[in-house]
Amino acid sequence: MVNSKKNTSMSKSSNNKKAKAKSNGAKFGVPLWKRGKILLFVLTFATIGSYFLFGAYAATSPGLASKSPNSTWGDHMGVSLWPTRENFFRARALGVGWVGISWEMWNSPSTFDQSLIVYAHSIGLKVLETCQMQDRTYPISKIGEFATYCASWVDKGVDAIQIGNEWNNSDFWQPQPTGDYTKQAQFLDLTSAAIRNKSSTIPIMNAGWSPGGSPNAPYDAMLNVLNKSNGTFANNASAIATHPYAIDCDDVTHCGYPTHRDWNPFMNSKDVWYNSVSKGFNKPVWFTEMGGPSANGNNNWTGEAYTQTFQKNLYLQYIFGTAYLRSQGVPVEALFWHSIQDGQSSLSAKDYYYGLYDKNWNEKEAAKVVKDMSSKPW
Repeated sequence: MVNSKKNTSMSKSSNNKKAKAKSNGAKFGVPLWKRGKILLFVLTFATIGSYFLFGAYAATSPGLASKSPNSTWGDHMGVSLWPTRENFFRARALGVGWVGISWEMWNSPSTFDQSLIVYAHSIGLKVLETCQMQDRTYPISKIGEFATYCASWVDKGVDAIQIGNEWNNSDFWQPQPTGDYTKQAQFLDLTSAAIRNKSSTIPIMNAGWSPGGSPNAPYDAMLNVLNKSNGTFANNASAIATHPYAIDCDDVTHCGYPTHRDWNPFMNSKDVWYNSVSKGFNKPVWFTEMGGPSANGNNNWTGEAYTQTFQKNLYLQYIFGTAYLRSQGVPVEALFWHSIQDGQSSLSAKDYYYGLYDKNWNEKEAAKVVKDMSSKPW
């Protein structure tokens, strides 16, 4: 188990990861006959994915976002990690422009080393802080203290703030939400106001939503929290945050793009945005956590092994899917990979292998995907 004071965007429980692993199909009871189309998808994606990764696609290719001369994919990608200079350095070596941290609010004063933010900036990284309460209960009596704590990260120099983490999931909001997001909305309203009082420009977003089913599916949670808000959060926030894990969707399983939204939490992120727009909250989408394992010897629910090649193909799918969503008008602005190194998330056998680097800091196949993509036009 990682220290709970460390980056809790990486501190997932085994139950949570299992839910993410199965939410793509098992939860919905995908019939076996639909998996018979796998081979066709493999052949199609093998061609499209290769051209997309190495920049050989045309700007007008169907299903792909247009090239932008002003920024690269690296400018819009980040990695979640525990804040150390070594981790920041390794993230920057992949070509990403962001890192995601989550230093939690404990009862004692924060001991965070602000020089880490200075160092991150010095090597060209921006920092997203996800502020959380350590005990996950979020009592109303603590709402003012929490708002002040989150706003204090403006003074620490971070570049964006995510208010909470997976507040639709009992691992990070206790007890388990039942579809009533009144308290989450109260926290978002007061905290976003406190942050905005410190800075008129820093990006602010909701707690990134965890994959799951109704009444706590990301698209339900986003709509419900906006319905319960008094409007302050919508006025202050800059982005919509969600965690579109689809870790059984590589090119040897059933979760193809752009179809199968009913099976695929990644594609369901389109509905998160639609529901936000329906409430007048037309903001860019940030994928503040996504990724998958390369745990040799552990299988996904279809029986495929979690290998480095599996992880690489999954990352290719995420990238292709992001481009597809952008081409369809969904304003995806950022994507954060989970996580920097094997062992920095270790609550279950699979979690241990979520890193882009192995334990010896060797680049894994997925790391090479990120590194190659980082210089491509966004």
